[in-house]
Amino acid sequence: MEEENKSKQNPALMKLLTDKNQIPSNSIDKITDKIYLGEMDGLDDHNYFSKEKITHIISLIDIKIDNLKDLNITQKSIVDIEDTDNAKLYKYFKECIEFIESADKIFIHCMCGVSRSPSIVIAYLLWKTHCSYYDAYYFVKNRRRFIYPNEGFVEQLKLFEKLLKEKNYDLNKIDWNVFEKK
Repeated sequence: MEEENKSKQNPALMKLLTDKNQIPSNSIDKITDKIYLGEMDGLDDHNYFSKEKITHIISLIDIKIDNLKDLNITQKSIVDIEDTDNAKLYKYFKECIEFIESADKIFIHCMCGVSRSPSIVIAYLLWKTHCSYYDAYYFVKNRRRFIYPNEGFVEQLKLFEKLLKEKNYDLNKIDWNVFEKK
């Protein structure tokens, strides 16, 4: 509970959510003014994307998404990451962070919005705000209550936090091979 309260007060994180209003959706939650997190069913809510002015999507599932052609949305699909402890999600941290940065507003999803996609959001927040893993985790959990990154992803995120600090948050200076040695 103490960690949860700390994340609510982290100024760097709180700056990312100035507009607390969210249009209701059953499968999408607003995490920051820029980031929306959810499950695959959220892809069917074209009205939501239009109303919220979502410009980009990251899909972390092994299914090709074709139903968004009528919307002007830039997509990134990462199809080879399963929600298992030994999946190497870290391989996509840098490319996803850069894609998120290029977006005005982005919807990040996996099948259920519980492990893979929240882990990418947490990785972005670690880099963007220089916060701790716990601050980022509870910040996201306070906005999407049923996230639960698997143990392997949590280990990768904690190592990513450490490497970010060591390399002064410069993604280009991180030795990604360190993840293989763990």
